[in-house]
Amino acid sequence: MTITNPLRLAVGSHEAGSGKFCAMNVISWENGDTIITDFPECSDGLLTHITQRINDQICTHRDGDLLCPECSLIVLKLSHRTVGTGTLGLTDTERRVIWVRIAADQARQVQHLTINPHVEDVIAAAENWADNPTDDPAFAARVLCYCSSNDAALAAQFAARAAWISTASSASAASSASSAASSSSAYAAEASGDSLSLANRAIDLFEQLTSHVAPAPDEAVTRKALEKMFT
Repeated sequence: MTITNPLRLAVGSHEAGSGKFCAMNVISWENGDTIITDFPECSDGLLTHITQRINDQICTHRDGDLLCPECSLIVLKLSHRTVGTGTLGLTDTERRVIWVRIAADQARQVQHLTINPHVEDVIAAAENWADNPTDDPAFAARVLCYCSSNDAALAAQFAARAAWISTASSASAASSASSAASSSSAYAAEASGDSLSLANRAIDLFEQLTSHVAPAPDEAVTRKALEKMFT
């Protein structure tokens, strides 16, 4: 995509007509949503969380709350990779299993950065749940006892927490599981110092697990969306 001007993404989410927008707001406009949101239905909740974090953190030389054009393009490219991931017809359990696998994989990438001897067990517990999703009441106790201020260990903890929360069937539990998986990714990003690579890795794994690859973005659609957003 060659759009460089006037594309300047902004930190946070913004209402229509404000003249400011984050990457997921752009996707919402492109998707034709009746209500513009930073959580468009076409995108998976976990991948949306991850993209929002990149949107808000990647640019270290912002102009106020506006990202530079170069960083804006990077984040917009990432956000386009999420299109279609939210409407694949997955069951709640299937989607939660994917979230847990992504969370555990993110934790694996920074496992070597901690000396906590329990991290391997915690990540493995999350992976084992994803292999065979079951209701395990003892899971909470095992997870909570491994709290650590180390980012890599916290990534593992939240991977396991996502698995534990996923044993519940309620909609609120699904939201909490997504949030826990997002936290795992966030802590892994903090530990690694390379949040963009981990974000793309999360989407890569989602694609591998679902065989879904987002269609190439149509620049004309993006330009039209941007025009509407500015007016």
